[in-house]
Amino acid sequence: MGKCDCKLILMQIGSPATLSEAAIKTYLYEFLSNKKVVDLPHFIWLPILENIILRFRAKKLFKRYEKIWDGQEFLLVKQTRLLCEKIKTELKSQNIECDYAFYYGKKTIQDISLAETSSVVLLPLFPQYSRSTWGILEELRIEGVQVKWISPFYEEDFFIDNVFQKIYKKLVEIETNQTAVEVVLISFHSVPLRQIKKYQDPYLIQCEKTFQKLKAKLAKKISCQNIVMCFQSKFGKGRWAKPLLGDLLEHQFRGKKVVVVSPSFVSDSLETLVEINEELRESVEREGGALYYVDCPNLDDGWVKGLANFCLKNIKSDMD
Repeated sequence: MGKCDCKLILMQIGSPATLSEAAIKTYLYEFLSNKKVVDLPHFIWLPILENIILRFRAKKLFKRYEKIWDGQEFLLVKQTRLLCEKIKTELKSQNIECDYAFYYGKKTIQDISLAETSSVVLLPLFPQYSRSTWGILEELRIEGVQVKWISPFYEEDFFIDNVFQKIYKKLVEIETNQTAVEVVLISFHSVPLRQIKKYQDPYLIQCEKTFQKLKAKLAKKISCQNIVMCFQSKFGKGRWAKPLLGDLLEHQFRGKKVVVVSPSFVSDSLETLVEINEELRESVEREGGALYYVDCPNLDDGWVKGLANFCLKNIKSDMD
C-alpha cells in the first residue's frame, strides 16, 4: 500500500485514562504542569500542584467525571472518536486518512502510526486560538513527516451557522411552550488576563468575533435582544476574563429565564453538561429562574459536513 496524500489528525484536550482518583491526578498533573497552561516557574508551581491541588481537587472532580463516564470511556473521548469516524467517511474519496489524538491521557499523537504518511495536518478542535490549546502543538515535530496546521475556525460560516441554528431551534422550542426567554448568554472558557497580555494571545479577540457574528444573526431572527457575552470555568486566583457566567446568574440575571450556549467547545463534556447544564441550572432553578442549555455541535450532520469541507479546502490549498 502506498503513502496517502496526508493524514488529518483531530486533536482534543483529552480525559483521564479511566474513572479513578489516580487517573484524574495523572491527567491533572500532565495538564496543569504544562507551562503553556500555567506559566509559573516549576520550582514554585509544582509543589503547589502536587501537595495542594492534586490532593484535594482529584477527589472533588471524581464525582463530576463519574457523570460523563459510560463504563468504558469518557464522553469527550467517545464524541471525538465518533466525529473522526464521520469525518473519515466524508473524506474517504480524497485519499486523506483521518485519525484523532489527545493532548493528555490515552491515545496521544505518539500512539498514531505515521509510517505510510507523507504529511500530517493537525486540527485542534477548539474554535478559537489560545496558547494553552493551539499553542502547545506549535512546538510539535515529527521526524520524517511534514507537519501543518489548519487555522482556527472561530468565524467560519459552517461553525457560526451551526451554533446559531442550535440556539434558534432551542428558542423556538421554548417559545412553543409559551415561555419568554429574558437573556441569551454566550459563554466562553475564561483565561488568565495576565497571560493574554504577556503572550499577546488572540483568544479574547477571537471570542469577541465569534460572539459578534452570533449576535448579529440572532438579532435578525429572535425577539429577545438581550444577548450577552460572558466566561466560565475560572480556575484558581488572579484576574480572569469576565463577566463570569456564574456571577451573572447569581446577581444580574438572578431568577431570570436564560438560554446558555458555549461556543468555546465543539463537543459536550464536563464544562458544559456538568458545570452548566447541571450545577448552574440547578442553582438558577433554586432562585426561581430557568436555564436552557444549548448543546455543542457534537455529531450534527451539518457540522460534520462543514468541518470536513473546511479541512479539505485547507489541505488542498496547502498542496497547490
